[in-house]
Amino acid sequence: MSPAPDPSSGAPRRSPSAPLAVGLTAAAVAITLTLAGLWRGGLLTWRNSLLGIALGGGTWGIIAWAVAYTVRLVDEDMESGEDR
Repeated sequence: MSPAPDPSSGAPRRSPSAPLAVGLTAAAVAITLTLAGLWRGGLLTWRNSLLGIALGGGTWGIIAWAVAYTVRLVDEDMESGEDR
């Protein structure tokens, strides 16, 4: 499967991998829930928002990406049939 070419630059354009998409989705959900909780609690300030985005979104994004990436590696190992 070759990536679709980008008409503007002539270079192939790649779509994000499945683990990256899972991590970005989890980060977006965590950020949304964090900001909603801050708003409902009356604590929505710039500092709290930035900390919520960095800590909540970053943590859940990295964890979800790592789990999805590990699942992909295990699946590839199972398909190849190699024993280690």
